[in-house]
Amino acid sequence: MELRYHAEKHCLYWEFIMFRTKTFRLALFSLLLHSALLAPPAALARDIRVDEECSLHDAITTYNTETSTGGCRLPNWGNPRIYLKTDITLTEPLPPIWTDLTIDGWGHQISGDKLHQVFVVYNHNLSINNLRIVDGYSEEHGGAIYVHGGGVKLSKSSIRGSVAVENGGAIYAGYGSVTVTDSVISSNVAVNGSAIYLDQGSLNVSESAISDNVARRDGAIYVWRAQATVVDSTIEGNIANEDAGGIWAVDSYIEVRHSSIHSNRALARGGGLLLARTDATIVDTAISSNLAGSDGGAIFWDRPFTDFGRLGGELHILDSALSGNRAVKRGGAIFANIHDLFVSNSTLYNNKAGGNGGALYSEAREATFTHVTLAYNAALNGGGIYSRKPDAITLRNSLIAGSTGGDCVGGLAGNSGNWIADGNCKPRYSGDPQLNPVAGKPAYFPLRRESLAINRADPAYCLDSDQQGTPRPQGEDCDIGAFEAVDWIEREYINPLRAPVISPDIIVDETCSLADAITSANRDEAIGGCTAGEGADTIRLSGDFKIGDSTPDITSEIVIEGDSHSLTNVQFVVKYGNLTVNNLTLTGGATSYRTDFNGGAFYLRYARLQLNNITQSDSLALDDGGAIYSYDSDIVITDSSFSNNTAEEGRGGAIYFDEGSLTISDSAFSHNSGVDAGGAIYGDVSSAINIVGSVFNDNSTDGEGGAIFITYSSLSLEDSSLQRNEAAKGGAIAVSYYSGLRSSGVAFLDNVADECPKIFDLMGDRCK
Repeated sequence: MELRYHAEKHCLYWEFIMFRTKTFRLALFSLLLHSALLAPPAALARDIRVDEECSLHDAITTYNTETSTGGCRLPNWGNPRIYLKTDITLTEPLPPIWTDLTIDGWGHQISGDKLHQVFVVYNHNLSINNLRIVDGYSEEHGGAIYVHGGGVKLSKSSIRGSVAVENGGAIYAGYGSVTVTDSVISSNVAVNGSAIYLDQGSLNVSESAISDNVARRDGAIYVWRAQATVVDSTIEGNIANEDAGGIWAVDSYIEVRHSSIHSNRALARGGGLLLARTDATIVDTAISSNLAGSDGGAIFWDRPFTDFGRLGGELHILDSALSGNRAVKRGGAIFANIHDLFVSNSTLYNNKAGGNGGALYSEAREATFTHVTLAYNAALNGGGIYSRKPDAITLRNSLIAGSTGGDCVGGLAGNSGNWIADGNCKPRYSGDPQLNPVAGKPAYFPLRRESLAINRADPAYCLDSDQQGTPRPQGEDCDIGAFEAVDWIEREYINPLRAPVISPDIIVDETCSLADAITSANRDEAIGGCTAGEGADTIRLSGDFKIGDSTPDITSEIVIEGDSHSLTNVQFVVKYGNLTVNNLTLTGGATSYRTDFNGGAFYLRYARLQLNNITQSDSLALDDGGAIYSYDSDIVITDSSFSNNTAEEGRGGAIYFDEGSLTISDSAFSHNSGVDAGGAIYGDVSSAINIVGSVFNDNSTDGEGGAIFITYSSLSLEDSSLQRNEAAKGGAIAVSYYSGLRSSGVAFLDNVADECPKIFDLMGDRCK
């Protein structure tokens, strides 16, 4: 009995203990679960948090060695992940990463302090999320990130201000992969690949911006023996001191879709892209306002190097627009040599070459254009097409019009269903094709309802759709060019996502400043209180405004409607863009350091400016161009006046003009002063100036050319008068070295000079 009692008592005791223990465990589990639900994701035990106790250096070492290091404890489960709880400035290099790792910045910043490379990855994969990387530095490759044999993924992040003494200003990847998503890579510097350098691997860029990077030699993106894809992204404002302002790709495969390659510059070849021995496809992309100091303003397509790999390569351009690109020598839009080129359903317009081939310069073994529109391109010869091999270019159902230097020079191997306005290269149709103004994005030229290019294409080469995706044909036959004409209501019904959008004007008022309006037009997005732009935009003034500053750079196509209002103290800065100003009074100006104290009211570089019914006065430039400073640009001035403008220490009291064409009609220049030369106008090297029906009164200079001075340029002056202008030499006009003057119906009245009141010839040191 006693034994049984003690046994039962013992069991009851242990049952009680187990009950108490179970209850405690349930309570403890409930408490822990509640705490876990309240904790932020960074507190999960499987991750390392970088804070005051755990440095980033020790966190990487912990994962590399699988051993807790410093204040960092190695998690016992989960994939390696590091969270940042603070900004970091490196005081020493971080250890190389030898494991697959994710770093989540939580919006924080890592700075290399312009002394240290940030990440080095060997044979593993690094994922970077929500992190800002700045001021990385490498004596070799990869200013911010170096990858060899592994990969890096950049998401919702940015890399800015990093420098590599050799290649890859932001990222260098050898035998690896790079993925950039929803990120920005900007203002980095390297020899090659100022943003990204890829050697034998893969690159994928999507929904990202590659901008304002500087390559001492070639390319913001440099792709060698690799595969690259760029989708829904912008490559903008990059500079290469040799080739390829935007993308350099050799012995590679590259695809660009739904993107913008804009305002890049190469001092040699390929302002936007240089492609060689490469298979490339460009789809639904705008390539605009790029500049090449030699050939290929938008694209240089060639085999420029010693062969060490593939010898072939094809370039396909579809549903795209190439506009406003410039080449100092050949191929304003495209320079094509050796490889095969195929362009379809695309528009090439307003491109310019200083030599031959405004839109296309071709030495390709095969070039085929199908349903392409080439409009308003310019060159010395072949503003539309210049072909060195007449048996190489095939043109089908395409339209060329409005070219300066001839629509087509050199002949065609194939010629079917084409419209060439000037009749060169034996087209089926010629004359005015009746184009509407440019519209859409990427841009195209709609045909007017009365255009005879409608239903005239060769059915044998009719494509299934046009540049905007509208099915072909809409009538009996396809239309010639990139655009298929349909009723607008029908077009919206057929394809509402790709229908042309007629944007409302952007109104400058109390809620939308002029600066924000220009930025909205440039970016095609709503800025400040302004509506979003779309393609070519109109900005309309609602009243008179005093600005007091320079505008943002105008890099797109903008019309400013003054509606007889006025702007005071504004300087329009136009770089690679097109600006038209109508019915406006401009008083004063606002020169700034970024325009080198030139151009009191307008500063132009590689641009186009048209002024209609403008009254401009009282602007001051400390150097050249009291009202307008222009470099390698085209200007048209109609029914306007310029008065009381001053180039205080320079040339061209009203206009300083260096390279390009200046056309003035029915306008007046009075009381302007250029201290060194050219009281009203100074025309510098390679300028073509044409003046008709205009008046120059009371302009002055301390040097030569009281009204006009030209050097290494040409001046045509018709039905105009020059009166009471004053200079030391050439009271009205001074003509300097290797310049030409042609005048007809010109009146010279009461001009004053110490030598030659009318015209002074500097080369002959004589009056004319």
